[in-house]
Amino acid sequence: MFKTILVPTDGSLLSAKAINAAIEFASGNGSKVIGFTVVEPYPISYLAEGSVVIDPDAYDKEMQALAEARVKNIADAAKARGVTVETEIAVSTSPGE
Repeated sequence: MFKTILVPTDGSLLSAKAINAAIEFASGNGSKVIGFTVVEPYPISYLAEGSVVIDPDAYDKEMQALAEARVKNIADAAKARGVTVETEIAVSTSPGE
């Protein structure tokens, strides 16, 4: 029926429910799962003078690690159910796109 199922996550409890449902569905249909999440780059604001500034490199590394943990959760859950899985992480200032 469905050969590939895209499973996006933002790390929320609601997305965790969607992940479980998608993997269960994929398991029953022989589908492949693609785990997907988006990392937002460090927000540069030239109007933020005098505010607390976070190191952009540290921010990027932390967000990348968080994204990797999110897609790893999908991969682990899929593998536990015998579902073929791939993972993707995108970088975008507009995750909805």
